[in-house]
Amino acid sequence: MAEKYVVERDVGGNAVGCETGGDYTLPDYMPEVRRVLRVDCRAAVSGQYVSGDKTSLGGDCSYYLLYTGEDGKIASAPLEATFECMVPNAENSPLQTAVSVEGASCRPGGPRRVSLKSNLSLRPSGVVNEEWEEVAVPEAVGKCAVLRKTMRAGRTVPLHASDIQLSETVKAEPGSTVLSCDGHVLVREMRCEMGGAKLRGEVWVSALCNNAAGEPYTVKAKLPLEEYIPGDGVTPEHSGIARGTCSALTATPTEGESGCGIAFDALLDLCGTAVINEEIHPVCDMYALRYPLQVSRKTIRSRWYPAAMMGNYTVDGSVGCEELGCGDILRPIDCRGDAVVNACECQGNEVGIEGTIRMNAILACGEDGAYNAAHFNLPFKVRMSCSENLPEHTALSVGVECVGTHTRMDGKRLAADAEIAVAVLARREEQQQAVSGAEADTDSPVEHEKGEIVAAYLRNGDSLWSVGKRYHVAPEALMQGNSLPEEIMETLDEPFALDGLSRLMLQYD
Repeated sequence: MAEKYVVERDVGGNAVGCETGGDYTLPDYMPEVRRVLRVDCRAAVSGQYVSGDKTSLGGDCSYYLLYTGEDGKIASAPLEATFECMVPNAENSPLQTAVSVEGASCRPGGPRRVSLKSNLSLRPSGVVNEEWEEVAVPEAVGKCAVLRKTMRAGRTVPLHASDIQLSETVKAEPGSTVLSCDGHVLVREMRCEMGGAKLRGEVWVSALCNNAAGEPYTVKAKLPLEEYIPGDGVTPEHSGIARGTCSALTATPTEGESGCGIAFDALLDLCGTAVINEEIHPVCDMYALRYPLQVSRKTIRSRWYPAAMMGNYTVDGSVGCEELGCGDILRPIDCRGDAVVNACECQGNEVGIEGTIRMNAILACGEDGAYNAAHFNLPFKVRMSCSENLPEHTALSVGVECVGTHTRMDGKRLAADAEIAVAVLARREEQQQAVSGAEADTDSPVEHEKGEIVAAYLRNGDSLWSVGKRYHVAPEALMQGNSLPEEIMETLDEPFALDGLSRLMLQYD
């Protein structure tokens, strides 16, 4: 019975950019916009619709416009927008789409009129399975010699769980109002089990608040995360990577017997990829011992995963106050950051990643304590190790996210540190020519007499396989008739195994 194999290939993967935003008029009860400090933006895909060869993706953007009003205090305007984007259809394969905000900006157009714009990057990805079956040898051919080769092939299982709710209340100052909130998922561990994977980590949340006196301060918390994501076919032998996004987050002031607090309510999307590697053995060539046999071939492509790694790291640095152009800094109020990967490479069993964390800080500066925004970069280098050396031409899929930041004054310098989550999936592509069809000329059998002995003189580059194919003799008969070592059967098509020989003797049965 002919073997059947399944190999996988990626669909999607190319990032598609789109813009979203609009013109907004703030209500009369809100302060006028005097200085824009920061625009916080969170985007999430809410649905997708397949139409022909395109997939329409739609989602929502939530903005927090942070600015100073006519009284010099920090104010916040929550605003909403939607986006739509068309991406190529993934051949009826379900897509996982990661969306990130590349940049958000604000242009004031009047005391209470603003124009917001954000650039989004959407990266849809999916996998399609390709099944192929070995060719059946025509019955009239009789005995054939078959050459198989070994290929490594990886199998993936996409993991996804949405609308996971987490809540926690942390202490806050009395009479607080929330100006902006932010949340990021840090997956520290992924453990594959039968039928799914268990993720463990935290959700890092923060809220920029004003107290009763109108003075800003920041509240931070870590919400424990332990969640099981189902995945058909996942076993404990699988490995993989996982990530999460905070698709929605609210921070609400509370008052009760235990005091004042900020209640965080987070809605999470978790996704990942579980991988396992196996070996397949396609038929790469064949010949008949009695009849001429014409074979046709096709290219079989597979990919396997030498390593799947996750980790979290702390990046720190500092910048001089004069470099920020804010004058003397009295105190840092709040800070956000996002990570950009600039380069990655593998060497031996290590993967090196270089990038930049783009920081945005709100600071109280000068003698009057006016609020200013400062932008600066923290470069980072990360090295991750796996158990074995990575093969040549390994491709790396790298994801880095800044999950939390902290700033403080160190003399005349603003010191900062950031926690980043790193996930790396190493992939190696392979391809092989496999037999897709065979046709025998049964009207023209190979002419030879039983017991006939022939001397087969070797040509440059000949192998045991090429000699047997040219003379229609089984490789086993060549090996035994010439007292060749049995190990040569493991490298039938490699010419160096016959190095130093000028001829082989063969005898027809």
